[in-house]
Amino acid sequence: MLKKALLAPFAWIPVLCLGLCSCADLSAEKMESQAKSWLETLTTPQQSSLQKIENGYRVSGQVANRPNALVSLWEMTPSQLVFLDSVRADGSGRFSIEGQTQDFVFAMIQVDEQQAVFLGLEKQSKVDVQIDPSTQPMAYSLKGEQIEACRDLQKLIDLNQGYIRTLSGIEKEAQSLANDAAGMARGQELEGKYYQTLEARESAIQEFALEREKGYIPFFIIQFGVLPEPSYELFKHAVKAAEAYSSEAAYTQLLKTRFESEAKLMIGAVAPDLSFPTPSGESLSLSSLRGQYVMLDFWASWCGPCRRENPNVVKLYNQYHSKGFEILGVSLDQDPNRWKQAISADGLTWPHISDLKGWGSEAAQIYQVRSIPQTFLLDPQGRIIAKGLRGEELENKLAELLGAE
Repeated sequence: MLKKALLAPFAWIPVLCLGLCSCADLSAEKMESQAKSWLETLTTPQQSSLQKIENGYRVSGQVANRPNALVSLWEMTPSQLVFLDSVRADGSGRFSIEGQTQDFVFAMIQVDEQQAVFLGLEKQSKVDVQIDPSTQPMAYSLKGEQIEACRDLQKLIDLNQGYIRTLSGIEKEAQSLANDAAGMARGQELEGKYYQTLEARESAIQEFALEREKGYIPFFIIQFGVLPEPSYELFKHAVKAAEAYSSEAAYTQLLKTRFESEAKLMIGAVAPDLSFPTPSGESLSLSSLRGQYVMLDFWASWCGPCRRENPNVVKLYNQYHSKGFEILGVSLDQDPNRWKQAISADGLTWPHISDLKGWGSEAAQIYQVRSIPQTFLLDPQGRIIAKGLRGEELENKLAELLGAE
């Protein structure tokens, strides 16, 4: 499927350009027409962390070749953009916006519909930004006081854009390939290059985050989707860095709450233990299987896709079990007889557990399973190393870990 997709326009490429704030509907005309009403209701603590008062931070600068440009400032709250203020630049493109924040906040300056400058504002940040809106992405330079986070955001965007340029080059070449043997061969090469670039990008951005031991840049990467699936290591580091900046700030509290609810199922986390009855009525725990690669397989006798997948899982189990691969089937059945009959009929010779509560399964709640089949692959130490693997993906992963047959 991916080989064919590489020959098509790359509609399946993830959005990777730090387009974490979609601003297509925030046109200059719309902002200008609504500025007065917005300013009249700006901003309450319920709406935003920022308040428009005289002393505190200042964001000023110049928009090149755009006299009288409308410049707006938005707070990037965890759930939405909140409009803060807008000003008209003077005839030279100069502008200044002032306000105050009790906590560190992320914000953005917008000049055009699709372009923005990302900022990290402290209580007394004095940011001078020189903007060139004619470039893609929008070029800008920074100077001022208490702007370390602003500089880090600029470095992060520059780092990301290097990978985006590589991915765009792959896309452009893939779109030009002929649908023949040579084109398919080159498509396979491009597929490998594409995934290598994605992996390199993810590693580079994570390393960038881990180098920031104090502040909210790691939080930014997690909260605003810079990485599609942050690792456990990154999430744990983000909490530590946030607490080093301020243990009481809103971002820190939000991050700690997310970590407590989400981190237990992240790649790199130790999988939550399970202990439930087997078909024979004895209790079996997940932790008792340590020392092997273990796949938690959530399924049910009544699940058609699960039953259709079972022959492939049986084949891989027979192929890799002797090399250190184990499966723990976790059933969402309610009828014990149907559960046992399905195990026998499909030849599922690995261990099985279930509390026979269907979708009310405690195991499913712990692992936040909302659809089946669902899988979690654990290393010999019980850490989650992959999720949702089926078919060819599972086969390739096992070959990588245990050696191809």
